[in-house]
Amino acid sequence: MAWYAACWFGTGAGVFALATVGGMDVMAVLMNVDYYAGFDWSSRVDPTLGKLGIVIVLNELLEPIRLPFVVLTVKPVMDRFFPPKV
Repeated sequence: MAWYAACWFGTGAGVFALATVGGMDVMAVLMNVDYYAGFDWSSRVDPTLGKLGIVIVLNELLEPIRLPFVVLTVKPVMDRFFPPKV
């Protein structure tokens, strides 16, 4: 669980860094969602919390990549931190 949590927070921090450095315009993204879905969220969302919400959604969209990575690497990571006793 600790390895999965570390990977989840790591990808979340990476997505947040890319959104911040890349200058993602949260309100423009929400306006596009509003346009295609017929909602009116962009007028009621704070831009800072909106960016955090979009980052969480994008982080969850990475789950099909993250979960197999965690499953394939959990044994080597555990062996590295807790070597098997012979």
